[in-house]
Amino acid sequence: MLSDGEVVFLAALARIPGVGARLLRELRTVFGTYENAWNAAPAEWLDVPGATGGLRDRFEAVQSSFDLKAFSATLKEGGIFLIGLGRPGYPEALAAISSPPPVLYARGNIEPLLPDKIAVVGTRKASEYYLKRAQQLAHDLASLGLTIVSGMALGIDGAAHEGALDADGMTIAVLGSGIDHIYPPQHESLYKEIVDKGLVVSEFPPGTPPAKENFPRRNRIIAGLSHGIVVAEAPMGSGALITADLALENGREVFAFSGRPGFRSSQGCHDLIKSGRAKLIDNADDVMDEWPQRKSELLEEQVKKLKSQLKAPRADESAAKEAPKAPAKPAPKPKVRASVEAKEEELELLGGVSYEKSHINDIARATGMSIAELAARLTMLELKGLVRSLPGGYYQRL
Repeated sequence: MLSDGEVVFLAALARIPGVGARLLRELRTVFGTYENAWNAAPAEWLDVPGATGGLRDRFEAVQSSFDLKAFSATLKEGGIFLIGLGRPGYPEALAAISSPPPVLYARGNIEPLLPDKIAVVGTRKASEYYLKRAQQLAHDLASLGLTIVSGMALGIDGAAHEGALDADGMTIAVLGSGIDHIYPPQHESLYKEIVDKGLVVSEFPPGTPPAKENFPRRNRIIAGLSHGIVVAEAPMGSGALITADLALENGREVFAFSGRPGFRSSQGCHDLIKSGRAKLIDNADDVMDEWPQRKSELLEEQVKKLKSQLKAPRADESAAKEAPKAPAKPAPKPKVRASVEAKEEELELLGGVSYEKSHINDIARATGMSIAELAARLTMLELKGLVRSLPGGYYQRL
């Protein structure tokens, strides 16, 4: 396993043009550690399988000019940490792709790397309709406890990050520039919010400007991090389609919204669906149907969380208990109409729950509610003794 101290040497070696994950493995095999490889004489590199004289020369040029101490200081001052291939915390799914990034530069919280991850991507020139759909989809998936991955570009990417943040969920932005280079500049406030509540990562060293050739490399990380990828809106030739193909190459599920007939911005999604490369979806429920067992587990986790939140005393209630009691006042008469409406809402929801048992998917279809909203309402009904939750996402009316 890679030690803490070695990650900096790994990052330094990864800066050498032509050095990727395969050659880094060879270097570690030959020299024992990345530190030894970095401190080796350039001539010793010729003992490494796959290393050429040109690579040795490039190593010598970087080794003689690169200041490791200044590099480490820059990372510390910028609040940047390294996630190295072979270190705890490096995502297993990303490590399994054919060309995993040797090191990720990161800002924010490591927590979003831990749960299941779904990517939501699409065109920068998105229509208002699909911006709203992408944002809602990301919101609902994040509400279930999944991490939303995207590229922080204008259009669909930005909407996906915003949807996750609006749900108080987790999101990861993968950049096609150095992590200290906010691109596009219009997303400066979004970048800061993601750093505060989520995670921003890049395989490019600090100071790297955005360049056209960087974005396909960025896209493979988006695909590699994710269990599945949703293409919300994309014309033919879109970078989102490159991400979808990379996901398919690595055995990931690909989903797409149906596009509006005749619209150029929808042709990429149509092609993915017609060719059988993507599955047609309308909402988060359709995405999660691909992983029914995991879906049931996530729903049960959300129900437990809601129950604990509902049972926990609020700060104002605790303060009220400590404060001296004021003379009791007559309780105001209830508003009859409000209580009738509340009862009607409960009866409408109960109408979708069988006395035998009903799956939450079927209840969602019957009521038209999102899974996240439905789980919250069913929890309230369970606390009132009107329904019972059963394993596997089922509910029973009492």
